[in-house]
Amino acid sequence: MRILIVEDEIKLALSLRRGLEECGFTASVALDGTAAQRVLALGDVTLMLLDIGLPDVDGLTLCRQMRSHYPRFPLLY
Repeated sequence: MRILIVEDEIKLALSLRRGLEECGFTASVALDGTAAQRVLALGDVTLMLLDIGLPDVDGLTLCRQMRSHYPRFPLLY
């Protein structure tokens, strides 16, 4: 399972990634919505942890985009 962490606070993002990896998950970090969109386009993400307050693309906008293309895509925000 590959988890994408979308969080603009780098210390928090890295802490989340480390914790998930210690539990056996594969995790990657995107620091803004644009980077998240690029990672999601690759198609190997199975879950997204999404910050709402991102510096470029609002987290809710990114959520709506994901829901319109992939209605059952699991994400936590």
